[in-house]
Amino acid sequence: MKDKEIIDIYNRGIDAVITLVKGMDEKLIALGRELVTLNQELLGFKQENRQLSARITVLESQVNKNSNNSSKPPSSDGLKKKPKNNRKKSGKPTGGQPGHEGKTLERVKNPDEVIYIKPKHCECGCTLDDINGTTIDQLIGAGVVHFDETGMRTGKKTKWIHSASTDELTHYTIHDKRGAAASRDIGILPKFQGTAVHDHWKPYYTYIDCTHAECNAHHLRNLKGIYENYGHEWAKEMSGLLVEIKGCVETLVGQGIDSMPPDGIKTYMERYNDIIARGKEENALKNGNLISKKTGRPRKGEALNLLEKLEKYNLETLAFMLDFDIPFDNNLAERDIRMVKLRQKISGCFRGDDGAKVFCRVRSYISTCRKNGLKLLESLAKAVKGEPFIPQSSL
Repeated sequence: MKDKEIIDIYNRGIDAVITLVKGMDEKLIALGRELVTLNQELLGFKQENRQLSARITVLESQVNKNSNNSSKPPSSDGLKKKPKNNRKKSGKPTGGQPGHEGKTLERVKNPDEVIYIKPKHCECGCTLDDINGTTIDQLIGAGVVHFDETGMRTGKKTKWIHSASTDELTHYTIHDKRGAAASRDIGILPKFQGTAVHDHWKPYYTYIDCTHAECNAHHLRNLKGIYENYGHEWAKEMSGLLVEIKGCVETLVGQGIDSMPPDGIKTYMERYNDIIARGKEENALKNGNLISKKTGRPRKGEALNLLEKLEKYNLETLAFMLDFDIPFDNNLAERDIRMVKLRQKISGCFRGDDGAKVFCRVRSYISTCRKNGLKLLESLAKAVKGEPFIPQSSL
């Protein structure tokens, strides 16, 4: 409104001024309502933008995952699809065809002579007459045992090879199940009262007579993934802390010290808990807008899941600091499982359960012999002759 118009209204008297002011109030009220509506729309756009950004971050993290920053196997790092086999199926059954001359040495029903071979002495000179225990008994009585499992195709079905091992012993068993039912049938964990080292497969925690230790190699990979994919600083700090504690333990062991000083444990525990607390705050700022695609409701996300896991299983994660006999990771079990995966890669699946059971039995013997520094061919030859190597319990 120009100055001349304002003066003209003023000269017309108080009624004209009141009318002008009321009209301006109505316009201001209408404008205020419009601003409120625009502000609500803007807030909605911001919220939607945050949700979309969080969703993009999750999708990018899935694409960026590999065996170096997650629990994915190395075999998943290459081409997603295996090369297609160009051979055409002949329609014939596998194995020897009709008319093919077989050369199988069949077992006779009535052998001329049956000889039972049972060794009386170990190669070390110890008598075996009163030894009734097995490698499953020595594992049950061990202080620390590493556990792991891996899938294996057998008879066109996915079954599971379970391993239990120490520095001197290896035991493989194949089972239809992966979880607690398999452990119960195998019979080691139900009686085990030492420390079970594993990679947080939840069924292991159903056994409460033993203590548990988490594999920190898995933690380091997962923490690296959280830092690389989501930019969370707490993950980098936690990774550094775990490596620092590991180095401290190794230094103390090298000095002949068998336990962490109480003040050292207190300091590390405080730093550990502080990182988790700050991690939750950082997650709320960066990943607090994750929405489930299925339910439309908020969800935790990888970072918060890992934070809560590290918080709940803090003693299991830091078990290597509280007891120097417990290792930092579960690499021993993963090394033992690696030979199983190598066999699968080279030869593929088993035709049936019998072959899988024989494989587990032979591999258990070979791995145990190697761990005890024995020559493999000599050990196999003695086993065939009825003089197998039987490890002696060090308990």
